[in-house]
Amino acid sequence: MNNMWKWAFASFFIAILLPALSVYAADYLSMMHPYVSLMQTYDDNINLTPNYKIKDGITTLQPGISFQNMKESGGLNFDVNMGQNWYWNESQTNFTSVNGTLDAKYMSSEHINLYLQEIFTRSNEPREEQYVVPVEFLYYNTVIKAYMLSVQQARFIYERNVVMPAVEYQFGKDDRIGLKYRNDAYNDQDPTVGKSQENYLNPYFSYWFDPQNSISGEYGFTRGDFQNDPNLEAHMGRLRYTNRPDPNLTVYTEYFYEYRNFDPPYLDYDIHEPRVGMTYNFSSTMQASLQVGYYWQKVQDGPGKNGPTYIASLTNLDKRTTYSLLMQGGYTEDYFTSQNLGFVRYYNFAASIMHSPEKHIHLGLSGNLGLVDQSNNQNETIYGITGTVGYDVLKWLTLSLVYTHQEEDSNIETSEYIDNRLMLTIKAIYL
Repeated sequence: MNNMWKWAFASFFIAILLPALSVYAADYLSMMHPYVSLMQTYDDNINLTPNYKIKDGITTLQPGISFQNMKESGGLNFDVNMGQNWYWNESQTNFTSVNGTLDAKYMSSEHINLYLQEIFTRSNEPREEQYVVPVEFLYYNTVIKAYMLSVQQARFIYERNVVMPAVEYQFGKDDRIGLKYRNDAYNDQDPTVGKSQENYLNPYFSYWFDPQNSISGEYGFTRGDFQNDPNLEAHMGRLRYTNRPDPNLTVYTEYFYEYRNFDPPYLDYDIHEPRVGMTYNFSSTMQASLQVGYYWQKVQDGPGKNGPTYIASLTNLDKRTTYSLLMQGGYTEDYFTSQNLGFVRYYNFAASIMHSPEKHIHLGLSGNLGLVDQSNNQNETIYGITGTVGYDVLKWLTLSLVYTHQEEDSNIETSEYIDNRLMLTIKAIYL
């Protein structure tokens, strides 16, 4: 058993044991919810290739279990499932998938807070969902799915295990100093990709001078080890001043710096980026945010890039209707993935709406449009749309039908693809 599996199963085992120490057995069992899903998928381009498309159906049987007792003072949320995937035609592609999440925290009376998160995935999906979502995009968790830029044009199995412990000392309502750590271990059975591992150390602080004014900052050190790419060391720093003129409006200005140092032959580079931003709460369910900046990328012995950056979002989490809008522009970085695209110019627009016209009926529609400009002069336009219909047959039994169309246009023909997918799922859960 490799280290990734050991990390995953050890954490899941601990996650089951810990709640038993703090709650009565009856309460503990009432929080455990076993479930099973049966999914039937039809995909007309399972490998996301431009030519010689392979069409296939996939039957997935996925048992799992979830546990939830998270409170403001601490607790634990836990969900793990394992699926057996059978391909109708490409039977040599059959495999076992695993998905697991762990979220635990403990807020002590001495104001020392402990946190632990773990995310484990075993999959062969060509497009991998983002596993760490920036604070600005937390609504992704409820409405919009965010995917990594890297794409595998094959069904190679990969495993990712992300462990994120943190400890902090809280010396005021919003005043704290802490230390976060992240270990991201990625293993791809594609021999051209191989393994990668990120170790990230992140001290941070936040201090409010009064209810209206605060200063916060963080430093990040990254050590990246790659099987088939040059290794990496990186330093990051961010310093922010925040003003809250009223309870619903927050404005801030900050400076962001990053330095990435690679083993040869990759070129080192750094990024300087001043930013200003704001968030506004229209109501208890609706929030808008805007951030604008300008970046300068300086490349060692090479041409750099510069340009404006922006992030704008509008989110509404109403009981019956939930929607989100996102606009993002400037650049992004893609490391510890199947392609390791590195620094790329990136522009993205995403929108999603979910509506429940009746108590037992759920409708959803989302779309995305992304523009990617890589350093090797490869340009891509990525766009797609997803529609969802869900029906609660019983309190413990649900049905859903999902259709997805995804397309990528590129000036490199071998990177292009068009994919249509239809998935029917029936799920039963023990309440």
